[in-house]
Amino acid sequence: DAAGDLLDLRDDVWTGEFEQPRISGRFVLDGPGSSVGNLNLSYRQFWYDYVEEGLRTGPGRPDRERDVLIEEDGYNYEIGGDFEFALGPGRLKLIGLNRFDHYVPDTLVVTRFADSTPDAGDRFARIGDESERIARAEYRWNMGGADWQISAEGAFNSLDNVSQLFQLDTAGEFVEIPLPGGTARVEEDRYEVMGSYGRALSPTLRHQLAAGAEYSQLSQIGGGGLTRTFWRPKGSLSLAWKPSSRTDVNLRLQRRVGQLNFFDFLASVNLQDGRENAGNPNLVPPQSWEAEVEIVRNLGAWGTTTLRPYFHLIDDIVDIVPIGATGESPGNIDRAIRFGIESKSTINFDPLGWRGARLDARFQLQETSVEDPLTGEDRRISNSLMRLAELTFRHDVPETDWAWGSGLSYVLYARDYRLTEVGRLWEGPVWAYVYIEHKDLFGLTVRATVNNILGADSMWDRTVYGGRRTGPVAFIESRDRVIGPIFSFQVRGRF
Repeated sequence: DAAGDLLDLRDDVWTGEFEQPRISGRFVLDGPGSSVGNLNLSYRQFWYDYVEEGLRTGPGRPDRERDVLIEEDGYNYEIGGDFEFALGPGRLKLIGLNRFDHYVPDTLVVTRFADSTPDAGDRFARIGDESERIARAEYRWNMGGADWQISAEGAFNSLDNVSQLFQLDTAGEFVEIPLPGGTARVEEDRYEVMGSYGRALSPTLRHQLAAGAEYSQLSQIGGGGLTRTFWRPKGSLSLAWKPSSRTDVNLRLQRRVGQLNFFDFLASVNLQDGRENAGNPNLVPPQSWEAEVEIVRNLGAWGTTTLRPYFHLIDDIVDIVPIGATGESPGNIDRAIRFGIESKSTINFDPLGWRGARLDARFQLQETSVEDPLTGEDRRISNSLMRLAELTFRHDVPETDWAWGSGLSYVLYARDYRLTEVGRLWEGPVWAYVYIEHKDLFGLTVRATVNNILGADSMWDRTVYGGRRTGPVAFIESRDRVIGPIFSFQVRGRF
């Protein structure tokens, strides 16, 4: 509790199993003349099963056994293609995409008491069908020593979602209870027109300017929904400078319009953590002014290294905001800032005589700032990246079909700010893995991986308040779960 006295001691054992067979194909059409086309197909099925068994004890309270069962299955497919051909002074490319995702998650939480207290339980089930259809045309040509392009795109996105919430009654049956805003259909019609112009300003300097606008209509049908329309300007200015044969400097200024997660519009319940999001049909897409400089240095036979400082000024960023007197949900906050620096390097060991060996390194430092919608104070964006370090090693053994490798990663995110709690859920401090791979086993590539060889844990530290964060502390939870090793086996091939 707020005074530091023990309320609850929890001992949990949990397992998770995940399978995702996937098949994909790519077909290339060599058409008449200079025309060329591509067709890409993919289908993925997935199953996820999570089981958590816990024993909870505490002073003045009966012992409790708590079980969490999560089953999630579904599938998705994607059909995409393009066809390009000569037309007039330039070339026209027609692009199409059709994507569909079907999700069926089901969460069950039951608590059984050692005394005569009746069992307590909840169940949250959802069926979600999400689709995306895109048609795009690009026409490019060269005129006056410059490259020109105009493009037009239309997209239709939708989510059909049915959510149900159940509660265990005294007879041991799950009875459905109301979940306002949990069932609805969300639709977006989006249209974009862009034009770009690029040319060389000198033998070592080139620029490209793109400008246009996006029109979208967002509709929510059911769950207190409404329909809104938006006009958003967008574009970019890029400068590419090559001061030497081994150095490239790229400057980019961009006005970008982000995309929304349609599930954020709808009410949902997290039974594991005791959280609930109210529905929010007033969400709008975030927008940002983004500036970045990328400096690329070619190290010859040794590899390459890249340094990228960046600064983003964001409008209407999505974070947790108040809904009504007591509710909370993903919503928009007027302004936010994100800036940082990222370094990427690839080091080849061939110059040292170690043929086929390569090390990839990535490091990133980032800071963010947003005005808290509850307190008005500046804080980091919820769950935003703060620090990242990754090292990946791979050795393709010369004159064989064998390869092996390993990797290390450390990632730290900002705390998660909700209106009733503040916390951080993360895994680490360091993830590490090793793998061995055969690249031609009856025409297939087979990889066996052992992950978490350094014993990373799942940690959660949160402070929960009796009401909103401006009130007194209800309890503090500190959780450290051993994850253990993770074994994966991957088979992939091409024909």
